[in-house]
Amino acid sequence: MSERRFDPQRSRVAVLMGGHSAEREVSLMSGTGVLKALQSQGVDALAFDPAERELHELRALGVTHCFIALHGRYGEDGCVQGALELLRIPYTGSGVMASAMAMDKVMTKRIWTALELPTPAYIWLSPQAQTPEALDSIAEAWACRSSSSPRVKAPPLASPR
Repeated sequence: MSERRFDPQRSRVAVLMGGHSAEREVSLMSGTGVLKALQSQGVDALAFDPAERELHELRALGVTHCFIALHGRYGEDGCVQGALELLRIPYTGSGVMASAMAMDKVMTKRIWTALELPTPAYIWLSPQAQTPEALDSIAEAWACRSSSSPRVKAPPLASPR
């Protein structure tokens, strides 16, 4: 997307907050803080909750830029970024692909490993396999394996989105 230079005198910023994720309340708090900060600097900013309105309404509101304060699924996973790309509205944060890959913890681990970037060991378990017995077994095996590092009891577990 071509970038539009931000000019506070000629811009209208929608702070996207709330949304449909389990992190809605955190998003509303952080979004409210961002909104107040923008307005205190003289920016024409408004709150916009995608759980209550459709994103295409941003156009009718004259929004020129979006500050994404959404958390979790539909906020950090590339979905809202893709919609804003289609609406040709510049936004804060990473793009569609980077957001989607970063939200997928297993994919992120695979990419980092392929690029030989340092990353802690992990074990991937499907949600069905995440039983108390399986977790105890993994923790016990990991504790034996990492006896030189007694503070590490078990590897991080990665779950699919």
